[in-house]
Amino acid sequence: MISNLRIAMVQLNPTIGNVTDNTSMIIDYINQAKQKSVDIIIFPELSITGYAPQDQLHYSTMKKNIQHAIETIKANSSDIAIIIGAPMALDPESIHGSYERYHNSALVIQDNEIKYQVDKMLIPNYDVFNEYRYFTPGDEPRVVDIKGLRIGLQICEDMWDHLPFYDKGCKISDIQKDNGADMIINLSASPFSLCKPGERLEIVKKHVKINKIPFIYLNEVGGHDELVFDGRSFIVNSDGKMVFAAPAYKDGMFIYDLADLDKPVSEKKMISEYLLNKNENIIRSIRLNLSDYLHKIKFDNKLVIGLSGGIDSALTAALCAMAVGSDRVVGVIMPSRYSSDHSKSDARSLAETLEIETIEFPIDKLHSAFDDSLIEHLKLDMKNKVLADENIQSRLRSNILMYLSNRYGYIVITTGNKSEIATGYFTLYGDSAGGKNLIGDLYKYEVYDLARYINTKYPNFRIPDGSINKPPSAELKEDQKDSDSLPDYPTLDKILYYLIEERMSSDAIIAKGFDEETVNKIVALVQINEFKRAQLVQTVKIQEHTYGIGHAKPVATSFRP
Repeated sequence: MISNLRIAMVQLNPTIGNVTDNTSMIIDYINQAKQKSVDIIIFPELSITGYAPQDQLHYSTMKKNIQHAIETIKANSSDIAIIIGAPMALDPESIHGSYERYHNSALVIQDNEIKYQVDKMLIPNYDVFNEYRYFTPGDEPRVVDIKGLRIGLQICEDMWDHLPFYDKGCKISDIQKDNGADMIINLSASPFSLCKPGERLEIVKKHVKINKIPFIYLNEVGGHDELVFDGRSFIVNSDGKMVFAAPAYKDGMFIYDLADLDKPVSEKKMISEYLLNKNENIIRSIRLNLSDYLHKIKFDNKLVIGLSGGIDSALTAALCAMAVGSDRVVGVIMPSRYSSDHSKSDARSLAETLEIETIEFPIDKLHSAFDDSLIEHLKLDMKNKVLADENIQSRLRSNILMYLSNRYGYIVITTGNKSEIATGYFTLYGDSAGGKNLIGDLYKYEVYDLARYINTKYPNFRIPDGSINKPPSAELKEDQKDSDSLPDYPTLDKILYYLIEERMSSDAIIAKGFDEETVNKIVALVQINEFKRAQLVQTVKIQEHTYGIGHAKPVATSFRP
């Protein structure tokens, strides 16, 4: 039976591996909860280390830090029950080899001791997850008793027991209900992708529909390298209605009285605010990822971006200014002999709107000097330009940006989108050189959509109409258009989406009505450019399948889908 307990859900934003600072935040929240007469405070999966600590777990120092953190939390557990995620080391005698092994555990700490240790049973090993490298699964679903409330305690993947690679007989929520659970609580560190918020809510509602007991879902928040943890903790009551939703992309403690579970709420409005629209999700996830990335590497200097006047660099600059402030963004305009007047004016207009520092550094003299040296030493006829000559310009620009980075301690933000990254339509060690990419998981059509959305909803970061409306071009030769080398972007992006996100074969894509020659050309481009993608800087995961973390394909292969 559900009691009148007061629950505090903490959307924690830990720094991976910084156990000391993470523990300090945890203790602060515990003290705040005590002041608000909270009975049970809940923290996400692996809160003590952050998700995922990866090979840091193999160091004895990390093991000692975790043990010390748990002792500190135990010492602060009087007058409150604490549920928290932590790695728990296995008995060394059970370990084969030199690598430390752990359980991914939920600890119930009360009255200065660990009352229960519940171990994660379903250990994900796909996409961005590599938990079998570190974690041993638990033996059985557990139900714990906290202040008279019977809680089916589980960790993240344990609620995804419908996935085809898990034992069909291990329905964790069902077993917990059968074992007397009054409520399910799931501690998660679930990375964001566009489909995830809706999927989480749908899965929880299915569990509630079957078991007829409330379900509390708690998620981590914050940016960790390429990943975004979007928070969005929520509660579904025994009737299957969402009755509480914590804000997306925001850390903090959110208190809920279980006595309110059956009170009427406007679920439709709550779900709308919980889901957000696509472009708002993209903006908030990129802003959080970038700001957290800089904070967690203790970087407080400026970001530098090459501004071409095109849509990709314009959107990237706007997102940087939104995330860290205009005073920390430097735009470098580097026109060449092929740069159009409107590209230069669009770049200047953007910089003026964003109120960012701007440097103009024409590259024509450098380009001419390079041409002269090639003629002198390689005896080349530079009247007949080839792709290598086009790439010189991009690499000259990257040298300027990297000089500014080295000279002043800036981070270069690259500007490639997913359509270009997929097809290799970028210059290795040129426009791909830098320290972070923000739009590398957005297809070209999504870049345009996001730019228009910003112009409507965020006018202070307005992107020039010229950057949006003109035909896309790298401007590396006379009258160049992207369409000279690639199909039109609407066609290209559809084919890429089917190939990358849907994992469809060439034949299946052609069967959808696309031109066979075009499909085969695109598939070949994607496959032969794996070597270029293997050398790219980290981006921000937005889609289900991202180039970067979670992407595992060999460079030397003859396979074609």
